[in-house]
Amino acid sequence: MQIMAFLRRYARRYHLGIASAFLTVLLLTACEKEPRDLLAACTDLVAAFEPADRPVTRGVPQVVGPLSVRIEFSWGAGERDALTCHFAARAQALETPPLRAVETLRRGALSDRELMVLDLWARLPGAGPTLYQPGQVWEKQALSGTAYFVQQMLNALSVGSLYALIAVGYALIFSLLEIVNFAFGELAMVGSILAVIVILLLGGAGVDSAWVLLPAAVMAVLAYGGVLGAVIDRSVYRPLGRDSRLTPLVAAIGLALVVQNSVLLAQGARSKYLPPLIGGGWTLHLGESTVRFSFNQLTLMLLTLCVGIALHYSVQRTRFGRDLRACAADPKMAALLGVPVDKVIARAFMLSTALAGLGGLVSVVYYGQTDHSIGLALGFKALTGAILGGIGSLTGAMAGALLVGLVEILFAGFVSNEMRDLAVFVLLVGGLIVRPTGVFGTKNETSS
Repeated sequence: MQIMAFLRRYARRYHLGIASAFLTVLLLTACEKEPRDLLAACTDLVAAFEPADRPVTRGVPQVVGPLSVRIEFSWGAGERDALTCHFAARAQALETPPLRAVETLRRGALSDRELMVLDLWARLPGAGPTLYQPGQVWEKQALSGTAYFVQQMLNALSVGSLYALIAVGYALIFSLLEIVNFAFGELAMVGSILAVIVILLLGGAGVDSAWVLLPAAVMAVLAYGGVLGAVIDRSVYRPLGRDSRLTPLVAAIGLALVVQNSVLLAQGARSKYLPPLIGGGWTLHLGESTVRFSFNQLTLMLLTLCVGIALHYSVQRTRFGRDLRACAADPKMAALLGVPVDKVIARAFMLSTALAGLGGLVSVVYYGQTDHSIGLALGFKALTGAILGGIGSLTGAMAGALLVGLVEILFAGFVSNEMRDLAVFVLLVGGLIVRPTGVFGTKNETSS
């Protein structure tokens, strides 16, 4: 594929300049002044839940998710509580990060009305005096040690599971047609919007069980994604022919723009928020710090694992998988042997689009926020995982996506949250320099 070959030649030719630029960025990152972070924002809210007539001892704020903070506090003879704050996506860049959910051990999750009152209270002058300030001993305790590293690893597995669902779609289509469908990120965004709509509609009808809302949203997203994938193959890719490589690439970019702007016109530019569906979790105490593994993270990891096992079984043990592997190896010979190539490709589009939509659902459930603009970042990071794992390899795509999640979260936790996307760019270029075919790829898979 011409674009892949160009990227590899460019990476080899300018690898010294890229490395120097990366080192420069790291130096600048180390010197930049971080904005008011989420640890301080959550600590501001503790005063709203503390008893006013007793001395209170506050614990060390703990990062328990990409946008979640937990702080424990105690008073009297063994009385204790814990406050967990869930912030909206990209809230780190704001002066006052918007809350999407708050829960405590004693009260549970706050209702929408209570959350609105708490948010208004936090904006009042003098409300919630902050005892934590960046640079104090609190920050050093919270941002160092084994507990923090373990917490970030759990977060990385959750984010990598999200990217894996979309990356498999990239690998599936490339293995058949040797094209990259750049619209997968936008299709994932459509899945996230649809999941919010389904959950809110069912919630408005009186359904409040997460074990009903989540499966209903999954089934709706998979069904809609399958239909949308069939329509895209029939109306966009099949009329262009199967032999060209550049024309479908341009069509994919155009499709991405059409999908994004259609959602913008239909739903508007405002973000859609989703409260946490699954609360609770396990808390592991490591010294003075704690590691939080939420049921939400566990559910999303298990969902991705189940999808991976089902996909592996389908490819290796079913007739569809046999036809799929035959078309990927030699589509002309497969057609001569009676394999319905067009039907196999259409089903592959249905499956890959459904997986992209499922990735969007996982994104909105995990982060609690979506809008028309999230597709570009999701699609690029998933594509990076597919390339690093070996474009065209389903196993490699999942492994590469987990690697992308690991690098992104560890870079955000230990270097700079604002530069996390840059780290993924550098990872992509570095991977093309060191191993252009990817970890599980072969030269034949990436030579075109």
